Amino acid sequence: MRRYSFHIAKESIEHHFDFKVVDPIRTSYQIIPKQPGCVILDIEPNRLRYLNWGLIPADSKDGVNDGRLINARMETISSQPSFRMPIREKRCLILADSYYEWNDTGLKKYPYRVVPHNKTLLVIAGIWDTWKSGEFMVHSFSAVTTKSNGMVNKIASRMPLVLPTKKEQMRWLSDLSLKEAKEMMHPPKEDYLNVYRITEKANNSKYNAPDLHKEVAVPLNIDNNSKK
Repeated sequence: MRRYSFHIAKESIEHHFDFKVVDPIRTSYQIIPKQPGCVILDIEPNRLRYLNWGLIPADSKDGVNDGRLINARMETISSQPSFRMPIREKRCLILADSYYEWNDTGLKKYPYRVVPHNKTLLVIAGIWDTWKSGEFMVHSFSAVTTKSNGMVNKIASRMPLVLPTKKEQMRWLSDLSLKEAKEMMHPPKEDYLNVYRITEKANNSKYNAPDLHKEVAVPLNIDNNSKK
C-alpha cells in the first residue's frame, strides 16, 4: 500500500466501534507516507489517534521517518528487526475508506481505487512504535501487507491486511500470541473488495480532491505486472 484515503463521517466510526469520538475527524482524499493517519491502538481501544505513517523503530538512532517502513510484509514481520517487537506487543487498526493501487504497464502507471463492496469503513491491520529522545516522543505506524487475491490480484501482487469484521478487528487489538496474530494474516474473501480505475490525477501525491473517488469508465482487463 502506497497511499490511501480516509473520508468517513464521525457518526459512522462511532456506530461501528461503539465509542464516542471527541476530537474532530481529519479527513483526506489522499494520505501519503510520513503524513498522519487515523489509528486505534491496542493500549487505547476506545480512542482515535493520529500517528505518522512510516514506522520509526524504538531503537532508531536519529528518529527520522524516511518513508521506507510504511509497510510490513507478513512473511518477514516476526523476524525483521524493525517489526519483530511491534507485531508481538504493539498492534493497531488503520482506519480508511479505500486505498489506491497502481498497475505498471511499461510507460504508464494507471491508478485504481480499492474499496469494500458495501462502501463501509475499511480497517487495515497495523503495527506501531514509539521513538523517544529525552522528553520528546514520536509515535508512528506501518501497515501489514499480504499476498493479494480476488480483483486486487489483477493489478497488484500484494495488498494491505484487511480485517473485514469488528470481531476480527477487536481480536487484532487483543493480547494475542505471535502464533495467534500470524494466524490472522490472510487476505479477506475474494468478493470483499471492489477495484476500479480512477483519474490519473492520483499520480500526483499532492493532489487531494473528491474526484479521486470517482470511477473512470475503463474496463479492468490489465494483467498483474506489479511486484510490490
